[in-house]
Amino acid sequence: MGRPVDQLTPKGAATRRDILRAAARVFDAKGYSLARMDDVVLETGLTKGAVYFHFKSKADLARAVVDDQKQGMLAHVRTQLKGLGGPAAQMRGLIPVLVDLVIAEPAGWSVVRLDRELSTESPQDPARASVLAEWVGMVEDLLLAGARTGDLHLSADAHALATVFVGAFDGLKGVLEATGRADPEELRRAAGVLAEVVESAIRAH
Repeated sequence: MGRPVDQLTPKGAATRRDILRAAARVFDAKGYSLARMDDVVLETGLTKGAVYFHFKSKADLARAVVDDQKQGMLAHVRTQLKGLGGPAAQMRGLIPVLVDLVIAEPAGWSVVRLDRELSTESPQDPARASVLAEWVGMVEDLLLAGARTGDLHLSADAHALATVFVGAFDGLKGVLEATGRADPEELRRAAGVLAEVVESAIRAH
């Protein structure tokens, strides 16, 4: 997918990061089907040759955006949660951490939508875990860790709870966007309600 990062000079790696950030904004604003490579070129301020040096097609670029955003977001959330304490404290802190991340990086969570759009174009890729699947896995691991230590008492299977949690947060953001209410305060307010539901499902101590 694109030119291997380990073959780039420091300047080339920085340019690649700039392209990925610009592309994330373009895909967020237009969606995959309507976005064009020319839009990304315009957003970066680079030449078309510079962009195509790193990414040979829109599909290559979109997949790189998904992978970059996914790994960056997961790493950020894991780092933030580690400082909160045990599994119960981390589950309580997960929604606020996610909300802060979405507000700080508005194009970030739209990677979920981009991932879905790419999946419909190339569904025959069993080696690729979806963004949502990786989020579900992270939350499930946290729930299982809490259950093992007695820190959490789960009201249902850990995988099912993690699936509902991730689906609810993703759906919450999507509904707010669709109804024109995706401002930070509205997101925090609605996410607070979701946090209360999560608390009742995990019975954290």
